[in-house]
Amino acid sequence: MKPKSGATEFIESYPVTSENYDKAFLVLKKHFRKPELLVEVYVRELIKMIITNVKVDNRDRLPLDRYDKIEAHLRALESLGLKSKENTAVISHGGIVPY
Repeated sequence: MKPKSGATEFIESYPVTSENYDKAFLVLKKHFRKPELLVEVYVRELIKMIITNVKVDNRDRLPLDRYDKIEAHLRALESLGLKSKENTAVISHGGIVPY
């Protein structure tokens, strides 16, 4: 969490006890978790990585580090409920090959 953010101030308002951990976590999740915003952020990052690769490298294959970043973003989208089949609307997963 960022220092002095709303989430940090919220968590710090709970006394540090084992009983409060679950309470604080659930309320924090309810107030600050925004899956639709996270999906938008990950999709934007994927598009930015692809555009950068096309402009800079113009290659058929991605360097391994970029491939790994794209894979990580796709896994993050899956964890938010957006499955690989739906990801193909954004990126052709089968067309990404590391070198």
